[in-house]
Amino acid sequence: MLTIRADGRLTDDSVIPHAAIQPNRRRNWQSPAFVANYTPDMSLGDGIGMGSLAGAITVNGPIVGPNVAAGGALPDKIEVEFRWLQDGTGGRVVTYVGGGGGYTVGGAPAMIITANAVVIDLFQYDQASNVWRLQYRAQ
Repeated sequence: MLTIRADGRLTDDSVIPHAAIQPNRRRNWQSPAFVANYTPDMSLGDGIGMGSLAGAITVNGPIVGPNVAAGGALPDKIEVEFRWLQDGTGGRVVTYVGGGGGYTVGGAPAMIITANAVVIDLFQYDQASNVWRLQYRAQ
């Protein structure tokens, strides 16, 4: 269940209800402070629940830090889940950087950006094409 804490951060005790993507998998959550240009560090957790968006945000391709051996490649099919919470104003745009090591959202529906909306995006890494593909969007 998604809840908004008094400090504005999003907390979650649910699982992704998408059978093709590791059902009932619990994530290691990180709660970074809002920044306009964000690079996820997967060594800190594979779930990212940033507090309320205070402006537009650009999300760079994840880094994996110590989870990848020196000179090694990202493991195929690892996942990263984002939970975005619009603030009381809304209209905060989330832009995923594309290209090598970046994201592709395919034909996903546009992200809802109304005030206090919550959007969940689940990406899975495709090692062959070096891209993070959107697997699931809930809003």
